Amino acid sequence: MHNHNLLTQILKGIQSHPDRNAFFIDGKYHTYKSLAKRISEIYNIIKQHTGPTAQCIGIIEKNNIETYASLLAVLFSGNTYVILNPQNPNCRNRIIVESTDIQLILHSDEDNCSLDIPKYVNLISTIDVKSESILDKIMTQVDSDSLAYIIFTSGSTGVPKGVPISHGNLNAFYDAYSSLNFNLNKEDRLLQMFDLCFDVSVVSTLYPLTLGACIFTVSQNSVKYTQVYELLEDEELTFAAIAPSLLSYLQPYFEEINLPKLKYLILTAEASNWDLLSQFITCAPNAELVNLYGPTEATIYCTSYRVNPNDIDTYNGMLAIGKAFKSMHAIIVDENLQEVPKGEKGEMCVAGAQLMEGYWKDPKKSKEVFVELDCFEVPTRYYRTGDICFIDEKDCIHYCGRKDYQVQIQGFRVELNEIEHTVRQYHSIGSNVVLAKPNQLGNQELHLFIEKYEGEETSIIDFLKEKLPIYMCPQNIYGINELPLNSSGKVDRKKLLELV
Repeated sequence: MHNHNLLTQILKGIQSHPDRNAFFIDGKYHTYKSLAKRISEIYNIIKQHTGPTAQCIGIIEKNNIETYASLLAVLFSGNTYVILNPQNPNCRNRIIVESTDIQLILHSDEDNCSLDIPKYVNLISTIDVKSESILDKIMTQVDSDSLAYIIFTSGSTGVPKGVPISHGNLNAFYDAYSSLNFNLNKEDRLLQMFDLCFDVSVVSTLYPLTLGACIFTVSQNSVKYTQVYELLEDEELTFAAIAPSLLSYLQPYFEEINLPKLKYLILTAEASNWDLLSQFITCAPNAELVNLYGPTEATIYCTSYRVNPNDIDTYNGMLAIGKAFKSMHAIIVDENLQEVPKGEKGEMCVAGAQLMEGYWKDPKKSKEVFVELDCFEVPTRYYRTGDICFIDEKDCIHYCGRKDYQVQIQGFRVELNEIEHTVRQYHSIGSNVVLAKPNQLGNQELHLFIEKYEGEETSIIDFLKEKLPIYMCPQNIYGINELPLNSSGKVDRKKLLELV
């Protein structure tokens, strides 16, 4: 019987493959044996500076083996890791440190000591620590209610929201993710391209270690999409989880890209445009495409859609997000929180073992997003995702956009994704984004940002007028060489709004 305790499986993977490579970071391989040594050394530091009660421990992010070993050491110690990105504003990092009552921060770069961190915090370098290897003495049976990590996402008030994920949540996710039955083993080579403040980095880092496989990371000091391309091709990676926006950056090179060794391409973090993916398929002729969806609050992913190129399920050109994971349940509800019939749009709510308990020290916000619904003849706790979806006749869930991306224009409810889909019919090179912003009179105006377009604005508008009602046609069009991406690989909509 498969053991679904994630830490136990990671420890087994580390101990069973000492001479195999665990990480490839900035051109250098690190074996499982060397990883075990680093984990042991940092684990000892943690034990020397913490008591019997679990606490939050900060880790200053850097693309090196010490950072990844620190993350693992914190998990094995039964404490909670909180990633601090030195590229984020000092005030944001300070808010995170103070709200989680961090007393100990691990770092691996002396330059990061200049971060605005309270003086009472113990800041310890993990670069030169030496101690005996004690990995065989590490306990992996951590209480399921204890927190594995807290990830901070943007909050509407400007204060980041803490999303605490327990070991129970993580084990439920690992069980469900393993049930996807990817054909992977110790010989595989997997990509980790995400900022450690973003939750997809968790599965990109931890899951390969359970296999004894090798993880290939992306440097913070390079152009991300070019390094991903180089790693995929030069290192013959077999598994890659990427944001679709990154693929759009690679689109000009599709004719040159050849990835015959790629077995799985995971689409994640945002809606997946099938037109773009259908062009990419020839670059990776042996790869299965899998679209994985999930809010951070439901532990990384909670639905999956495996792509059959001969039978594609799309809505407005975007791939379906499929069906709920084995430990999760998804329903679509109306504004009165009543379940809607198949084919009808509404807000998706999810329930199950992967769901967080509530936002960190924010009961008010937690109360806003959690509801009890009588879907199984007993009250069941659901998380309101804020995503507009519908379920088709094949019980396949389709993502239609964020509630936030629905705007009222002249009294009409408009889905911005529908406009973007129509623009792609006219100009399929690159991506486009439609944003709404109130004008001086308080009326919503639509702004279209379109990549690699050098034609006349009037040509696009004339085309859109033939396809859409006049109120759905953008008032302003901006040609842009490349849409800006945030650290998670998603289109940075806030930065685009600043250009308006």
